Amino acid sequence: MIGQSLPEYYFIRVCIAALRLVAPASFVYLLVCVGTNSILVSPLLATLAVCEASFYLIFALRRRRINQTIPPPPPRLSRPQRRALFEKCASQITSDYPSGWFLPPNSDIKRENMHEWILWAMFASTPERASPEWDEEIEEYMSIVEKSLGRKLEPGRTPGVQSLRLSFDPIHTLHRPLIWYSIVALVDTSTSIFLLSLGFKHYAPRRPVACVFPPRPLLALFSKPAATPYFPYWYRPPRPSAQSQAPILFLHGIGIGLHPYVPLFREILRADPTQSVVLVEFLPVSMRMTGPMPSRWTTLEAINTILEDLRIPQVVLAAHSYGTFLAAHIVAPPPDAALTGDPALTLNRKVVSLVLIDPIPLLLHLPTVAHNFLYRTPGTRRANEWQLWYFASRDADVARVLGRYFFWDEGCIWREDLARFSAEGGRRVTIVLAGADQIVPSGQVREYLTGDEAGQWARSSGGSERWMSQAGRLEVVWFAGLDHAMVFETKECRKPLMRALEPPRASYGAVDYI
Repeated sequence: MIGQSLPEYYFIRVCIAALRLVAPASFVYLLVCVGTNSILVSPLLATLAVCEASFYLIFALRRRRINQTIPPPPPRLSRPQRRALFEKCASQITSDYPSGWFLPPNSDIKRENMHEWILWAMFASTPERASPEWDEEIEEYMSIVEKSLGRKLEPGRTPGVQSLRLSFDPIHTLHRPLIWYSIVALVDTSTSIFLLSLGFKHYAPRRPVACVFPPRPLLALFSKPAATPYFPYWYRPPRPSAQSQAPILFLHGIGIGLHPYVPLFREILRADPTQSVVLVEFLPVSMRMTGPMPSRWTTLEAINTILEDLRIPQVVLAAHSYGTFLAAHIVAPPPDAALTGDPALTLNRKVVSLVLIDPIPLLLHLPTVAHNFLYRTPGTRRANEWQLWYFASRDADVARVLGRYFFWDEGCIWREDLARFSAEGGRRVTIVLAGADQIVPSGQVREYLTGDEAGQWARSSGGSERWMSQAGRLEVVWFAGLDHAMVFETKECRKPLMRALEPPRASYGAVDYI
């Protein structure tokens, strides 16, 4: 993540402006060429302009229409489950909850505004599709909200007030030119070469190349058939001399794929050349043009299939940012998981320790993550916010995943979920927070995890602070001055990650080397 200095601000604004100008400049150039009946400057420039204009007309406009389609929501929670969830959310409130879920800020919210938001938050529905059977239940939630706000909600609707409803609101995207996807392809190729040099093997679904853009011709030469049709993945098998230990399963966040994590992988394998690592690639959040993100069930089932195919019975689960949302499904399986055969329960039993970096599922009922990623206008001279806004929030596929396939009630986790997870088998849980995180409300998460429990803070490596619960099962690592994802950028900051990722010894049985 870029910093906030003035040179960085001007740099990121120039980069964004240049990329946004490619398509209109291509059209203008071609119109001038047609008007003058000649090729200006050079045939190469004309070819590039034709490619960029064609790319915009054929791909970008079509994907913009696709992104506005609203897919069916996941199955609704039962009434007792909804009530328990709403009460839990209301018990962990801040001054901007639930009013922070409305724009403009500090609006005078009335009953119809709140009714609309509750329909989305608890029923995944709109006023037009609401069932009269929900009226009594909604009134119960209204009473809880009024108690939290300390006032009665006036009848009617406040004009101009918008409730943030991720799965129903229009998706806002900005076009990326063909040259940008060429840069993505170049970074992807260099990352792939690095992973191959470290001994990783790539597994790819056997689908047409056109399903992913930009294509990955290098990996087509080296990839093995994947065990699942949904995700490609990398696997570094354990070495024959390896001690009995669990492999690391890493779930990445939104960005340019696995590239930001390359230094961490290198250090892990330098520290222990026998370590086994599994890296699952989520291409819909990796700045590529591809298909939609599968459902929660399908995603977890695919991850479990990968582990089964690799004959891995136990893992150290590490996740960053969006990957922590997927990890949350594993940490807290639904109460009926055993009855339904939910793959979350199967994966939960395979995890021997957990590391969540820049976690988004804690306090996800607060509006901070949704607002900062999808609704915030970048601040004046805040380079990091402009970087997030253009290169992540307004990416067509990323925006589609968060606006159409991100359901907060599926991925939120609570302190008691972490306590229950760690108590089962004495598993270790490490939460890594960045104090200047522009996405996650890290200060509130820190207070939520440590405020009511006895524990002790101590200075740690990389300028961080470390808190350990009395039971010794929950650890919180705090980097006061870091922004989102900055923990991966320096060796000193990565030291606490290296320690947290050390697999428990003698917990992993025999394995067939693949």
